[in-house]
Amino acid sequence: MTDVQALREAMQSKLARKREIIDKLKDSNAAVEKAKQELLAIPETGRPGRNSLERLAEQADRMEFAIATSAYTPAQEKALLRKMDVIRLELEQAKKEAKASGAGAEARAKLDAVRNERRALVAELQVLRKEIDAIYKQLKDLDAQRAAERTERQVRRSVGDEKRKAREEERKEMEPYMKEVDPFVSLEEIAEIKRKAGEAEETAAKDG
Repeated sequence: MTDVQALREAMQSKLARKREIIDKLKDSNAAVEKAKQELLAIPETGRPGRNSLERLAEQADRMEFAIATSAYTPAQEKALLRKMDVIRLELEQAKKEAKASGAGAEARAKLDAVRNERRALVAELQVLRKEIDAIYKQLKDLDAQRAAERTERQVRRSVGDEKRKAREEERKEMEPYMKEVDPFVSLEEIAEIKRKAGEAEETAAKDG
């Protein structure tokens, strides 16, 4: 198996996994929303800090999904990740302040669990994106290398064809004289014979 074949198979495998994760992320949106609504429906959690907590959690969800599924420049992604770190710190503080108990604590744990599952998928997707980009670069470099090698072979063949053609033309040009001389006569001697024959023909033409 060549390097190109191995890389292409790896690329196909990672692209398939990427599509699978994206599908799971779409499903997780519904799971997160359902768990969130269940939490909000519990009166016990209707206390100061709840709205801030859910607002931050929702903001974190949207940002995580955008980073994982959208195309950003490295600088843009770095800025978003810094902002994400700030939001997560605020979110942890808001969770401490909410201090849900009973049914509220259970609903909160469920929501946190589906969000954590989603976060794990996002993290895997980010790793896959980098791996796919790296494989794509390798394939591109190999294609460029093979193109250069093909061009080099074509040039060598072209030069070889020209040399063979020149030898063939020389052979055909000398062929009539080869029959009239000893087979061990050199090409230089044959050329001299040809020159003298040409001179003789010119002289005969003038005398005529």
